[in-house]
Amino acid sequence: QSLAVVQSLWALKAAQQREALQKRQAAERKALSAKLPKQDVWRKWLEREAAQGDEAAQAALRGIRYREQRNKGKQVDGIEGEELDPLRKLTLAGLDAQIDHKRQFVLYRDAQGRDKFTDTGPRIVMHDKSDDSLEAALRMASQKYGGKVDITGSSEFRERAARQAVRLGIEVVDADLQAIVQDEQQRRQRPPQLSPTAVEKSAPDAAKSLKPQDTAALPEMRAVDAALTAWQQAQTDAARTRAVQDWMHGMARVEKLGGDVAAANAQTRKALGERYAGFMREVGGLARQRDIGHDR
Repeated sequence: QSLAVVQSLWALKAAQQREALQKRQAAERKALSAKLPKQDVWRKWLEREAAQGDEAAQAALRGIRYREQRNKGKQVDGIEGEELDPLRKLTLAGLDAQIDHKRQFVLYRDAQGRDKFTDTGPRIVMHDKSDDSLEAALRMASQKYGGKVDITGSSEFRERAARQAVRLGIEVVDADLQAIVQDEQQRRQRPPQLSPTAVEKSAPDAAKSLKPQDTAALPEMRAVDAALTAWQQAQTDAARTRAVQDWMHGMARVEKLGGDVAAANAQTRKALGERYAGFMREVGGLARQRDIGHDR
């Protein structure tokens, strides 16, 4: 047989197979229609296609479930957004992800097996409301939803989440949360009331040795130490700036309560080592910004 004949026969066979498949699918839909209401036919069809791995069907099915639960879900502490990608596991430090293909969600647990939150696609439902869990959920939501989130749940949770989102650089789109968003933005922009003179005067003394028990006797140093750790671990400029602001707030409290600023600064030098000079440059920069703002 010539090549043209072979190609023609192959095309005919393929067309016959497609026609047979279409007839079988039509018969299956008709059989479902005879038993179920129209909307249920579509849902059953989606469920079967989703079970076979069709990502479009999976997304459509999640959308149906989300709309069904939307009004009820507004009372649930969670984070919502426009789903941009197929549902999948995302890597989050310290959390284990388990995907439920049938129900189309991903459950995130900590190392001890405790439920933290569930990614249902259009919504992330919070189980644990701790700061660490909230930050992890917001970071994941930002990645999933293109940096924009809606926040649902109690007024207390929504305010906490909105303020945390601002600190993480995530846009909150809820109209009724914009006053809180603006307040947090302004609060983060206000440099702390730490006297630059106090920092400068303490710098020469910081090189002196400091006994461990002297540092431990300063309860305000917990906030200072936490800020230093955050600064060293920061991955973005915004995170570094927040850490410097927190350090300055902590030092301001040491000064206000009559504590030893020089001792606190010495502890800072010890903790940062070679990075101390760079850190102090950032402190000076924020202090100058505050002074400029006061002069206007």
